[in-house]
Amino acid sequence: TAQVIGFVDEATAGFMRRTLPDVEPVRVVAITEKRLVHADSLKHREGGIALNRDQYLALPGTVSTPDAVYYDTKHGHFVYVRDLADGGVIYAALDVAENAKKVGTIDALVNAYRLPGTPAGAGRLLDRKRFIKMGEEGR
Repeated sequence: TAQVIGFVDEATAGFMRRTLPDVEPVRVVAITEKRLVHADSLKHREGGIALNRDQYLALPGTVSTPDAVYYDTKHGHFVYVRDLADGGVIYAALDVAENAKKVGTIDALVNAYRLPGTPAGAGRLLDRKRFIKMGEEGR
């Protein structure tokens, strides 16, 4: 089963159209139980990337009012980001491909985790060859 956590607004849908003109923008964003369990796995907790309770509760807000939206050219995901006080971010990657189709009418499934405020963590978002930031596509 899946839980809807948000809806893609028109500005983000426009970014999706500009970035992938041959793909219809997604509108419904959900997380499955399997992905939620994976997000809170021992591996993620030991690696420091698991979200805490408040960050899980912030996922709908991360989708509805993100601090930034990116297109990850390496993985083909659109990524919603919410900045955290410690320099890290909540990183919610939308999988708009095969996995979403398996859930039925839901457009996109989200993987969510925390990136620490390090160059290899949240700092990777500064790599403009990999991450295209919404509003900066033409730069």
